[in-house]
Order: sequence, then C-alpha cells, then structure tokens
Amino acid sequence: MTTRENILNAANNIILENRLEGFTLDAVAKKANVSKGGLLYHFPSKNALIEGLIDSLFLQFKNNMNERLNTNKDISAKDWMKAFITERFENVHIDPDYTIGLLATSTMNKDLLLPVIQQYSQWQNQFEKTDDPVLATIIRLVTDGLILTEVFLGIRTMSDEMREKVYLRLSTSIDEMDSDNVKNDFNINNM
Repeated sequence: MTTRENILNAANNIILENRLEGFTLDAVAKKANVSKGGLLYHFPSKNALIEGLIDSLFLQFKNNMNERLNTNKDISAKDWMKAFITERFENVHIDPDYTIGLLATSTMNKDLLLPVIQQYSQWQNQFEKTDDPVLATIIRLVTDGLILTEVFLGIRTMSDEMREKVYLRLSTSIDEMDSDNVKNDFNINNM
C-alpha cells in the first residue's frame, strides 16, 4: 500500500469511527502513522483529502466497470448499461456511515461536490446515447435510488427476491432496446 493509499484508508477509518467530530488532519496523520508534513505532501489541505476520498470511490467504480467490460473489445451502450446496473446491484458494499460522513464533510464546501456532479453528468451523457434515452435515464435513476437507500442511508427494505426481480427487469429492459439505433459515439472512458 502506498503512503497516499494508507492516508486515504486512515481517513476512511476516521470517518467510520467518529464521523465529522474526529475528522482532522492531525487525527488522520496519527491514524496513518505519518507525520503531518507527510500527509500535507500528499494532501495539502483537508479539502484536498476529501477530494481524494471522493476520487477513490469513483476510481474503484471505474476499475470494477473496466473489469466487467473487458475493455479489449468494442463496447456498446447496452454492454455499458448492463455492466453499470450489475456493478450497482452487486457491489453495494460501501459502509453507509462512511458515505454519510464523507458527504456531510463535503457539504461544508459545495465545491467539493463538483467531482460528484461531473461524474453523474458523464454517466447521464452515456445513458442518453441509446435509442431510448428516457428509458435509459429511468434505469439510471432506479440504480441511484438503490445506492441512495442502501449505501447512503443504510436502509434495505426489499427482500433479496424482489431485489433480484428488479435487477432482472432492468436488465431485460436494456436487452429490449434497439441496438441498431445506439449512437456510435459511445465512450468507455466517460465513467
């Protein structure tokens, strides 16, 4: 594990253990077993550290998507959408306390939410490259709702059986899209 990854891991743990109350650069440096100067070398401010945490979440998602898609082949919008919903349904494993703490921390400075807004805008652009951008957007919004309730709020009200049925319905809806009308400017890198 690199020093940077160690610092991010320590920051994650601080948020999990103490939420905002314990999230200080001094506490993160201590938890990471690095000097404050070492922490500041990688993250010159608390905001930079929060940005690093947000970036690491999206990087993890992108890496998982790339593994699912086997990017050595041409990727259609349908392939991308199916990988997206599968990743969202199968890997809802982020601790809600962590995400709540991270979002609460980032709301102290609205500029810290810009990477989140940009990422969601890129995803929306990808969903609109299908023959039915409205249906594609509805599918994205369903997965957003899943992430909101299960990850950010820590609430799981659906049975496993119902959850699987919802996933299968979304997957079938993607399969039924007219692949001949998918726009050809689809870009795997816009994740």
